[in-house]
Amino acid sequence: MNKLKAVPVSALVLFLTDRRSFMIISGGVNIYPQEIENLLVTHSDVEDVAVIGAPDEEMGERVVAVVQPRLGVESGPGLAEALRSLCAKAWAASNARSSLIFAQHSRVNRPGS
Repeated sequence: MNKLKAVPVSALVLFLTDRRSFMIISGGVNIYPQEIENLLVTHSDVEDVAVIGAPDEEMGERVVAVVQPRLGVESGPGLAEALRSLCAKAWAASNARSSLIFAQHSRVNRPGS
């Protein structure tokens, strides 16, 4: 079963420039971060999301979604459960280990902006 864990982050700054890899391999399953991002960003409470692979001793890699909620939306168990539900409806349960990290609101610079 896909288990997502919500992790509040108080002082984390990320500068994402590009993907090192376009695929996460977890327990022998090929996972494409862009597909997860495309789904999660459709949720009305999500402003932006980045999905990355993190090392996992047992599975090889684990999926980590860094989620920026919209202004005024409280990050926490309620939003985490809504995002879990959204993913469960789109994909069959897998053995991939997953985590959610909620990022603070910040200005997102898009290419060309």
